[in-house]
Amino acid sequence: MEKEPTSAKNIIQVSVKNPFANEIGHQVYNWKGKIHSLRQIVEAQEAVINDIGESDSKFINEDSSIYLKTLGKNFERVVSAFDTFIETLTGIFDLQMSLKSDHMNSIMKTLTLVSVIFIPMTFIAGLYGMNFENMPELTWNFGYGLALVVMFGIGISIALFFRSKGWWGKRPSQDKRNK
Repeated sequence: MEKEPTSAKNIIQVSVKNPFANEIGHQVYNWKGKIHSLRQIVEAQEAVINDIGESDSKFINEDSSIYLKTLGKNFERVVSAFDTFIETLTGIFDLQMSLKSDHMNSIMKTLTLVSVIFIPMTFIAGLYGMNFENMPELTWNFGYGLALVVMFGIGISIALFFRSKGWWGKRPSQDKRNK
């Protein structure tokens, strides 16, 4: 069992290493809820302290009034810090979702490319598997071999085309530049 991340920096590192770690999203959600609750409490206390500090009550002397105003400003900074924490957690959650999306797009791209390679082969195999009597290629001595060569040739040429466009693997020209 993995150790639970305890800071925003640790959560970012775990998110980048494993964007599919579901516990990260749950932790971020829980932390945001706790921070939001604390923010509401502190904000309510800030309002009360500011009201008391600004009142003209005979029970509050000038030193107490200055202290309460300073305390109110400190509470205001704490509320601002909570807002910053919430924004940071939102950013972490967005980062995790973006990493998941990038990873899923990469998987879908690979699956699509493999599908495009095998669709023409499947068509040719289906065409010759229809059991028609009037197909001259079926009586040729090398008809079976020719069909296989054509299917593999189409598959290889499509794969090479994808590679030359940089859609699958590295382009051959990129390999030369990197050396």
